[in-house]
Amino acid sequence: MQKNILIRSIAALSGIVMLASVAACGDNTASTTDSSSTDSASKTAPISGNFQGAGASSQQSAVEAWIAGFQGANPDAKIAYNPSGSGAGVQTFLTGATAWAGSDKALADDEVEQSKSVCADGTAFDVPVYVSPIAVIFNLKGVSDAGKHINMDADTIAKIFDGK
Repeated sequence: MQKNILIRSIAALSGIVMLASVAACGDNTASTTDSSSTDSASKTAPISGNFQGAGASSQQSAVEAWIAGFQGANPDAKIAYNPSGSGAGVQTFLTGATAWAGSDKALADDEVEQSKSVCADGTAFDVPVYVSPIAVIFNLKGVSDAGKHINMDADTIAKIFDGK
């Protein structure tokens, strides 16, 4: 029972701490068109072209699944993802070499400002789409697989990450 609570606590903490983001360009303004149509999906024009993305390798499997689903609905769209790492993906995006980046964190204010040079109609924006898990690893004398275990509640784990 306590193990399940620990696992759920770690999962909840992980979700809060490690939301990954996809950064892309946008104008950060509300839409002025009425999007309440119940048949809007059938009126959407097919998307075509080549779209390059780069970023966190931890997201690679999820991104590949999303790409497959999107390309199934848009066969003329060619999308590639380079799992070069979160920071490398953001830097590649900020140079204009890719259309989007997968990151382990939201863009910093200076990165959003820098994105103006590659986002023609605005700045980059973050879309949290993926959660990366966190493992708490420890090595304490006297604690082994021989029946001795450590069970930490969410408050204790939070204090560890807070350095208390």
